Amino acid sequence: MFSTLTGIYQWLWPSNDVSSGALEPTEKKTDQETNNLIIFFNRIARFLDENEIVFYDYPLMIEYLERKLENKQEKLLKITNLDLSNLGLSKIPQEISYLKNLRELNLSNNNLYVISQEVFSLTKLEKLLASNCILDTIESDIVRLKNLKYIDFSSNEIRFISDKVHIFLNQLDNGVY
Repeated sequence: MFSTLTGIYQWLWPSNDVSSGALEPTEKKTDQETNNLIIFFNRIARFLDENEIVFYDYPLMIEYLERKLENKQEKLLKITNLDLSNLGLSKIPQEISYLKNLRELNLSNNNLYVISQEVFSLTKLEKLLASNCILDTIESDIVRLKNLKYIDFSSNEIRFISDKVHIFLNQLDNGVY
């Protein structure tokens, strides 16, 4: 059982020397920083699930996590490609609407009946992949995606496409639907 944040830190990053009292992990300047943040929070969640912890410095941990998230928020907003394929999603996370710079979104091979409104707020989106889902309709709000150039709705159960959507889809550079 760990009783301090340093103990947790050593478990999360066993190769780092925390004898200096620093609680910041060594930053790697790579394109993987966003994935590292996700791994970081997953490790914390797993650690908390597996251990009984007495936090003497709990406020310090909360402050540290908030600071880490604030530092990464700007990087999260810069994400341009997101692959959510093969996750068994039945709905699209609402938080996707925060990714205003997203240009490519892959939702293929999920259990989606509909593309949600959050996706239609991604005005910079150029490529939308949603093949092999169980989509049965294409919402008319798709026309809000003015920068969309490619769409793949193949292998779905689409039963109805409005005239407005049909005209919009025909104007795309290329695409499968």
